[in-house]
Amino acid sequence: LRRHLGARRKSSTPMGRWPIPWSLALGEAAAAVLFVVETSPLLISLDKLIAKGKGEALSACADDIAIVLADCSHLSPVADEFDRLRRASALTLNMRKTVFVPLIAGDWAVAVIEIKENTAPASWAEVEVASSAVLVSVPIGPISAAGATDAPLKKCIGRHKEIGRR
Repeated sequence: LRRHLGARRKSSTPMGRWPIPWSLALGEAAAAVLFVVETSPLLISLDKLIAKGKGEALSACADDIAIVLADCSHLSPVADEFDRLRRASALTLNMRKTVFVPLIAGDWAVAVIEIKENTAPASWAEVEVASSAVLVSVPIGPISAAGATDAPLKKCIGRHKEIGRR
């Protein structure tokens, strides 16, 4: 999710009000507070939508949101909630970083077709469908376990080499 904030500040000059464009930088306390205030209603409404009895789940860490749906038909109501958030707060889903990962035991190609056909909003048509993805450094997906340790081991080996050179 991303957003650019703008506002008008009151001038101390006799002229009264005058516009000063400003934005909140990542890491500023006000940005964090606004993000929580704006995303909390989304997370609450998404949590009400998911069918916990069917194994559906919602998880959020900072601006990373993971949703496990038992049925592709639930994508449309989820998309509607993100659209409501966009209209209310100007926060938008970053489609380039959004990934659908079918958690299936069957034919992955069939799952991809089903997801694409059941992605009702046209704005979600560009979302990538992949066999795996990474969420907050955790590999997700049926085939993600095969290479789950590759990146951490490569990083560890690199650090050991750096330490050895010192």
